[in-house]
Amino acid sequence: MEYTVGQTLDQLPESGTIDRRHNIFVDDYKNLLDATPNKWVAMDVIDISGLDNKSTDYIKTVGKYYHRAKAWNKKYPDYEFKNIRTESQFIMFGKRVIDGI
Repeated sequence: MEYTVGQTLDQLPESGTIDRRHNIFVDDYKNLLDATPNKWVAMDVIDISGLDNKSTDYIKTVGKYYHRAKAWNKKYPDYEFKNIRTESQFIMFGKRVIDGI
């Protein structure tokens, strides 16, 4: 059922359950990094040609990758994450670190 502003109900409907347990690192990247230990793997490549690095479009496009790298470096000590910016691309790299290499 869809609801509209101003609609009245005698009782509240039951809340639906949404599975928010999706872990982007584990579900999307972990196997890729584990398959090639101690080698940098390009995890995401974003085309940023034409975007000013101070614009809101740039910040929206790549900001989440800075936050991910920082958080994942703390959360997953057996992995290392870095972001690189070229003139036309923004790349997030990761690697599985074995024996400190």
